[in-house]
Amino acid sequence: MEIASYIDDLNLDFIAVKMASKDYTLPRWPLEEAKKLITSYKHFLKLLYKYPDMNLIPTKEIAECWQQHILYTRHYHHSCEQIFGKYYHYTLPNPACSPEDMSKLIAGYKLTQELYFDEYQREMFYKYSLNSRK
Repeated sequence: MEIASYIDDLNLDFIAVKMASKDYTLPRWPLEEAKKLITSYKHFLKLLYKYPDMNLIPTKEIAECWQQHILYTRHYHHSCEQIFGKYYHYTLPNPACSPEDMSKLIAGYKLTQELYFDEYQREMFYKYSLNSRK
């Protein structure tokens, strides 16, 4: 199985529907925007697979999507097994981290942006304004 194809075929529509639902506890996403976000999340998963030793940092929007995927524990665990061969732990950045750790976080984010652009010829999904979400 080729991992990129597996990720492309991974059905995550349920996450987009959840994020667009009136019952979503965070600011709600328009369904079409949530679907675009799913594509960006899949691209990010491919980068995590391709660069396993890199400190890759997603945008806030991709992180939100990733966290929603994790909530579906069986689906997330199975996806991780297929992609990474093990459970892939998501670790939130510590807002009270040291200046040195913050520098690493910023460097990882910039590296991720560069790799994402090189791979997909577009910027990571982050331009959607939270203010326009209901």
